[in-house]
Amino acid sequence: MIAEADRCTALTATVSIAVSLTRLGTPRFALDVAIARLGRRPRRTSTARPLVRTSEIGVIGLGRLARAAAPASALAARRFDTPVDRDWQSSSYSALTRHADARAAQLFRQPELAADDGAGRPRDHSLFAFPRGARHGSFLHGLLERIEFAPGADAPATRELLARSLAREGYGAEWLPALTAMIDDVLGCALDGARLRLRDLAPAQRVVEMGFEFPLAPLDCVRLNALLAAHDPLARAAPPLAFARTRGMLTGFIDLVFEYQGRYFIADFKSNHLGSRIEDYAPARLEHSIAEHRYDLQYVLYSVALQRFLRARLGAGYDPAAHFGGVYYLYLRGVRRASGADYGVFHTRPSRVLIDALDALFAGDGR
Repeated sequence: MIAEADRCTALTATVSIAVSLTRLGTPRFALDVAIARLGRRPRRTSTARPLVRTSEIGVIGLGRLARAAAPASALAARRFDTPVDRDWQSSSYSALTRHADARAAQLFRQPELAADDGAGRPRDHSLFAFPRGARHGSFLHGLLERIEFAPGADAPATRELLARSLAREGYGAEWLPALTAMIDDVLGCALDGARLRLRDLAPAQRVVEMGFEFPLAPLDCVRLNALLAAHDPLARAAPPLAFARTRGMLTGFIDLVFEYQGRYFIADFKSNHLGSRIEDYAPARLEHSIAEHRYDLQYVLYSVALQRFLRARLGAGYDPAAHFGGVYYLYLRGVRRASGADYGVFHTRPSRVLIDALDALFAGDGR
């Protein structure tokens, strides 16, 4: 009984001391060693030797730590020898044109395109005077994503959406008439100069914000610049692309893809401010803007994505000449229903040769 009592006392003392040592920074294995030693059977003598000396716990723990430590001269950081692919990334139109922006600012110098909240100008609440910049452009895009095309701008649901959106984003209600007119003009304008109007498209004929993503083989700007310049006069007039060699994935979102009379079209909405007169949105000014911002690259990227989509859906029956209708860029501040395609509407149909060549380039074919 006495031996058992001594053993319990030693266990309590050992655990207490080991825990204290652990808190003081002695490695955790001091506790493990102490408990292991308690498992030894005590000697059967009248003068019992203490099962564990309190000083021994620290010596054992520190001794093991000393044996585990290597000389300072032998310590060295492990080397990371695994190759890292620094050119693999997710790319997009914005990423590929980022380095061309500075050159474009020098060549095209259009200070009226800079961000502007309208401060210091006469209180004009036409769309020409709507604030400029990325945030305000995203707001206009958001409206066109959410509205229903068929009811028109005067529908109660559309007006309620406009008013609620203005209030939520901190714009004054005085902008409601201008935005209502913008919706009416964009949806009611005859884009082809005849009968193609967005308001006449059924929901099944359109996809809003169609996303795409596909693998991108190693791509360098020299080869892409040469290919674009060989097939598109706007690319020849634009500042050259200057991105670093890249590969990985190509991603993006197309504002609107729609079908009309068996053909498929791309539409992109632009909030660029080109001036405060309707004449500032004539075709020549739009082409100038397209070249400045390298939108020519954007619309061919979108065209490749749409062609891949149509080939997947239509299979062997896909024929670019019959099924691809081209690209519309709608400059929201200049589109007018009464003017048709004369102002604010840019249309192009990239050649089949260019789209097929880009498709092959992105896929790595022929390398």
